[in-house]
Amino acid sequence: MEGMSKMIDSFAPIACLGTLLLLANRGYAAQKVTHEIVEISFETSGNSCGGPCADYKVTTRNDGNVTYQGRSNVKQTGIKNISVPRANFDLLARKINEIGFFNLRDRYDGVEVDGAAMSITDLPTRIVTVLDKAGAKKTIVDYWGTPKRLYELEQLINKLTTASVLAGTPSDADDDLPYYDAFPMHQTVKFRGVISKVSIFPSATEFSSTMEHHGGSPNTAKWKSAYMFFLPKNVMEFELQTKPWIDLSQFDAWIVDATGKLTKAWVTGEHMFVVNKIQRVRRSSNFVPSK
Repeated sequence: MEGMSKMIDSFAPIACLGTLLLLANRGYAAQKVTHEIVEISFETSGNSCGGPCADYKVTTRNDGNVTYQGRSNVKQTGIKNISVPRANFDLLARKINEIGFFNLRDRYDGVEVDGAAMSITDLPTRIVTVLDKAGAKKTIVDYWGTPKRLYELEQLINKLTTASVLAGTPSDADDDLPYYDAFPMHQTVKFRGVISKVSIFPSATEFSSTMEHHGGSPNTAKWKSAYMFFLPKNVMEFELQTKPWIDLSQFDAWIVDATGKLTKAWVTGEHMFVVNKIQRVRRSSNFVPSK
């Protein structure tokens, strides 16, 4: 009996762990609530945008009725009421529950790289609002850095309500450009983006060095050329660095698959994409790099 008692005692921690795991799983299941969605709306706001960004709102209901309101910088302005198949709404409702929409943050306005929050100005704001049958309402403001699953929901709303056609903002041409969730540092990653040649002003350190070398003449610090790697759907860019034998000029204005590592420049501290392999995908006919 003494041996049996010791055996029971030895299994006691395992039994407790199993109980804790069971309770944890039950807690997770309890948190995963399925909402009966009755209304979904998506809108863009160009108030903070530095250019002619589309400004419109679309609302779709569980009966298949859609109300589109084009406000400015869109193909069709004014209010338009249309009907779409009920299956379109059901697909959106399923997506909302799958991504745990009601558990997401209320606002996204930055991207984290290497533990540091990055910010950007003059982007349009996107707003998604969902109402369920019980009266629960959730609004998410997406300025920049939204999770991929929310980005996909926004695109799906625009597509299934025909808002992208009415607003004149179809994204079919860029379907081969991914949206990225994470930007791990010092790890081999593969990104699909656009390479573009730009002119940049020397960094503060480079400027100071130039001043000392040329006797302090401000006219000697000139703009220099550099190649940038753009992720259009993420609205992010990194200065590009490659091996000496890679001629970046042959990739200018091309969508490419680039393999390398994200790192920081030793002098400036800016994030760089150090690439060792580049493969062309197609010409980027409609991409305009930022200045």
